[in-house]
Amino acid sequence: MFGSSGPLQTPAKGTRYRRLKNSNTIVAKREVESEKIDAKVRDGVLDALNDLGSRVTVGDVAAKAGLKVETAEEGLRAVAADTQANIQVSEEGDVVYVFPEDPKAVLAAKSFAIRMAPLLAKMKSAGGYLMRVTFGTTLLVSVLVVYTAIFAILSSSRSSNSDDRGSSFNSGPRIGFYFNPFDMFWFYDPYYYQRRREEMQQGGGRQMNFLEAVFSFVFGDGDPNVALEEQKWLALGDLIASKGGVITAEQLAPYADDPHTLFHDSERYVDESFVVPILQRFGGVPEVDADGNLLYRFPQLQRSAGGYIGNKDTQDGNYLMESPWAFSGASTGQLMAVVALGMANLIGVGYLASLVANPSIVTKLVKGGYAPLVQFSYSILPPLKLYALSFFIIPIVRFLVNLRRNSSINKRNDQRRDAALVVVGDNPAVKKRLLSASQAAERKVIRESDATYNTADSVDSQDVEGREFDRRLRELEQESERDRRRRGGF
Repeated sequence: MFGSSGPLQTPAKGTRYRRLKNSNTIVAKREVESEKIDAKVRDGVLDALNDLGSRVTVGDVAAKAGLKVETAEEGLRAVAADTQANIQVSEEGDVVYVFPEDPKAVLAAKSFAIRMAPLLAKMKSAGGYLMRVTFGTTLLVSVLVVYTAIFAILSSSRSSNSDDRGSSFNSGPRIGFYFNPFDMFWFYDPYYYQRRREEMQQGGGRQMNFLEAVFSFVFGDGDPNVALEEQKWLALGDLIASKGGVITAEQLAPYADDPHTLFHDSERYVDESFVVPILQRFGGVPEVDADGNLLYRFPQLQRSAGGYIGNKDTQDGNYLMESPWAFSGASTGQLMAVVALGMANLIGVGYLASLVANPSIVTKLVKGGYAPLVQFSYSILPPLKLYALSFFIIPIVRFLVNLRRNSSINKRNDQRRDAALVVVGDNPAVKKRLLSASQAAERKVIRESDATYNTADSVDSQDVEGREFDRRLRELEQESERDRRRRGGF
C-alpha cells in the first residue's frame, strides 16, 4: 500500500482521457462523481453536512437525512471525491469524512449540471403550473366566448327578421372579445401547490385570489402527504440515533406504513415483520438479550463524528401523522363565486347548443349571410361542452375519492396513536424491554485524536504504520462478516 517514495497514484474510477489540441500529450479528465448519484440523495447528503458540520460518519448522514446506509455511503463517497474531502480512520476501522467549507458551493463551481439543477426544477414546476393556470383562465374565456356568440346569434337573427341589412353583422359594428394568453402570467406562481400546503400547515396563510380559488375548486390543493415518506425516514433516523442505536418494536410501530397489520397482545407484538424495511434501510440487526427480549441494534447509527443524538421531536409518544385531503383551501365566499361562474358557463353552453340546433334560426342566419358565425359556433361547441362539464365532474370525483382517502387516513392515524400510547403506557413487559434497550444502547463519538489514518497527513508520517493498519482493518472486516452470518444475514 505504501512505499518509501510515496503512494503509487493510479487513475481513479471514472477517469476519461483526451488529447491536447496540436499535441501528442494525453491528459486525464476526471468526471464529476456527484452527477451520477440521484439528485435527492446528493441534496440529502449536502443538507446533512450543512446541519452536522464538516466532520461526519456514514451513520450521522444516514440518520440525519433518513437515507439507507448504503445510499448515504455512496453519496458521501461521491461528494468527497468531488470536493477533495479528507478521510480519517480510527484503529477500530471507523471511517470519518472531513469536508471543506461549503461543499455545496464547491460542487456547483465544478459541475454545470449541478449548478443548473435548481433552475431545471423551477422550469419543471412552472410547466405543470402553466397547465393549471390555462385551465382556470379558460373559465373566463369560455364565459366571454359563449355569451358573445349567443348575443351575436340573437342580434343577427333579429336583424334577418327585420331584413335590415344596414345593421347586419357583416356591415355593422363587430362584437367580439380579446384575450391575451400572456395575461395569465400576472398570476404566475410555479410553486402554487407547495406554497398552499405550507400556508395551510401554518394556519391558513394569506387568502387566495379568484384565479387561485378556481384552481383550488377544480384540482384541490395537492397531496398534503407528498413528503410523508421522507418525513417518516427522517423521524426514524432521528429516533434510532436518539436511543443510542438500540430500539424495540414498540418504539418503531408508531411509524409503520400499515398499522392495521400490527397485533399487540398483553406482552408483545405478535408480528414484527414491519421492522424489516427499517433494518434494511439503516443496517440494523436483531438480537436477543439475557431475558429473551428481542431488540434491534443499528451499529452504523451508533458511530458519530460530532455526537449527533437525534431530534427531541421524535421521542417516545410521538407518531407519524398523515394529513387529511381537504376539498379546497378557498373560502366559502370564493367557492360560491366560482360555482356561480361555472354554472353561468354551463347554462350558457347549453343555451348556445340549443340555438345552433334550431333549424329555423340556422336557416335565417345562413340566408342573412351569417354562415361563418354558424360555422364558428359549431366548431367551438365540443371543447366548450367538455370544459363546462369537466369543471364540475372533476371536483365531484375528487370529493368522493377524498371521502375514501380520509377514512383510511383517520384509521391509520388512530392506529399509530394507539401504538405510541403503548410505548408510554404502564405495561410491565413493554417497560422491561425499553429498559433493556436503553441499557444496551451505545454511543461512540470518533474524535480526531482517534484517527490512525488520515489522508490529510503526509505519506511519510503514515508509512511506518500503514501495513499494520491494513492488517487490523482486514481482521475487523472478517470479524464483522462472521457476525452478520451468525445473526441471520441482515
